[in-house]
Amino acid sequence: MIYKETAASGEVLIYMNGALLYKKYPTGDSVLFEKYGPPTRKADRDAGHY
Repeated sequence: MIYKETAASGEVLIYMNGALLYKKYPTGDSVLFEKYGPPTRKADRDAGHY
């Protein structure tokens, strides 16, 4: 199941099966949480460093 939540601080959180999958900050930055390895930031994805 996929669940979207907006925090009081303005952050958008996306969960899949209870695990945090994606987090977007009010500034526009975002983090994708991978199953294996460290989370990937927006700047790293845009630069192809993942």
